[in-house]
Amino acid sequence: GEYAARNQALQDKVNTLAAANARLQGDAAENRDLRRLLAMKQAMAGDALVADVVGYMPEATRREVTIDRGSRDGVHRDSVVVSGDGLVGHVLSTGPHEARVLLVIDPDSNVPAYLQRSRSWGIVTGTWQHAKMKYIDQNARLQTGDIVVTGHGEIYPGGIPIGRVREIDRKDNALYQVAVLDPAVDFHSLVHVLVYTSP
Repeated sequence: GEYAARNQALQDKVNTLAAANARLQGDAAENRDLRRLLAMKQAMAGDALVADVVGYMPEATRREVTIDRGSRDGVHRDSVVVSGDGLVGHVLSTGPHEARVLLVIDPDSNVPAYLQRSRSWGIVTGTWQHAKMKYIDQNARLQTGDIVVTGHGEIYPGGIPIGRVREIDRKDNALYQVAVLDPAVDFHSLVHVLVYTSP
């Protein structure tokens, strides 16, 4: 009886420590996310707010998330949304206290983009799971691992990471080549984002 009680007391202590450790690891991940967001905010011009992702529709007809900032906070249609890792997308619509964000992996998303190494331009569009960069000059020399960032467009400021080239689709008789990208952002683990309220 005494042995069982001591064993249970030890087990309770282990469980308490495990829970505390998990909480600390969660806090560390949260701090890392927020530090990256801060670094991204400092790297970009314009006014930005931190927002939390409060809804995700993975099985919907669109790739979008809902955030907890809206028109009362200065968020408007086409506000740019980023994480600490790169481009998330842009705002589709707002309510007073929330906004819908179209992700860069949605097929309706079109982002002017730039390959940093080869200095080639194109348009990045979503493929549900990934993204692809279209209209890349046929003579551009691409390599897997090449970094793709936003080019200056009507909505997006330049230089925000979008992803890396995973595959290259080049046909000799085509005008352009296409690159399949691994997005810079892990859309399944988005918690905090930055929303730009001014260009």
